[in-house]
Amino acid sequence: MAGILRRLIPKAVVLSVAVIFLGGGGQVASGAAANESVRPLPPYARTAFAYGIGATEAVLVGYVNARGSETTARFQLGRSRPYGRSFPLGPPEHRYYGHDRSEIEAGAGPLRPGTTYHFRIVAKSAGGNAYGKDQTFKTLPRRRRLNAN
Repeated sequence: MAGILRRLIPKAVVLSVAVIFLGGGGQVASGAAANESVRPLPPYARTAFAYGIGATEAVLVGYVNARGSETTARFQLGRSRPYGRSFPLGPPEHRYYGHDRSEIEAGAGPLRPGTTYHFRIVAKSAGGNAYGKDQTFKTLPRRRRLNAN
């Protein structure tokens, strides 16, 4: 096939020819036999922002592309980069598939008023783990009660 292309297209244009097989689970191989096992691609994860920030709660937003493999995602949250807590709590609520970007939101709380928090999204699949960049937000200070006296 490469010989035919070289005759039809000028040599300056044909640098190389590679055959790519797209198999199940987002697997990509170059020049591999159809029955060879190829490791799936790791997912893509992007930490976006936090909104709805109150004194004790916030909503975290991020994006995941499963890149063809079954993928789970959650947020890590803490007052420093070692994070320490994950949201949603418990097992991941959703699994992501396909090659499209999915938006993920998770409510986080209870949080301490007037505190800066670090967070990031983490996506996991058979292809590996992907970590979004660290982002921060600060919860609102505690509301003070006015005395009626």
